[in-house]
Order: sequence, then structure tokens, then C-alpha cells
Amino acid sequence: MAKFEMSEDQSVGPPAMTLEHAAFSHLTFIEWQALHRLAAVSGEVVATSLLSSATPDQQRLAIQEFMDRELTAAKRRVSTPSHTSKNNAGD
Repeated sequence: MAKFEMSEDQSVGPPAMTLEHAAFSHLTFIEWQALHRLAAVSGEVVATSLLSSATPDQQRLAIQEFMDRELTAAKRRVSTPSHTSKNNAGD
């Protein structure tokens, strides 16, 4: 995932743009991947706005907070089924 692309069929806002990781070298590869997931969940406009209007520190903080939420949600998904299957195993 070297590029972050905004769709050209956006009816509102500025014309489509392509953002490359090289232009945001302060973001690690992991953060760049998380940015793609953020765009998939919240929309490309959100991710593009973050990159174009926030400072590098704000970008990293926002992406890290998103990754923290992902991790919390993943832990919740993992712990819930194992608890349920333990209860079902005894039936």
C-alpha cells in the first residue's frame, strides 16, 4: 500500500488527489496502513483531511488513537467467543 487515493467520483469538495507515503515520511509503515483502514471505516475524505490539515504530531496521534480503538475492539471480539465456547462446552 504505497499510495492513498481518493476516488475521482467525489461530487463534493476538491478534485481527486493521490497521496503517497513518501510525502508523509514521518508516518511509519504501520501508521500508513492504519490510515488506509481509517479511510475504509470513516471515509477517504476524513483521512485526506487529516493529512492535509493536521500537523505531523496531530496526524500520528489521531492514527495511534485509531489503532488503539482497533486493538480494543479486537480484544473484545476475541475474549467474547472464548468465554461463550467455554460455557457451551460444559453443556
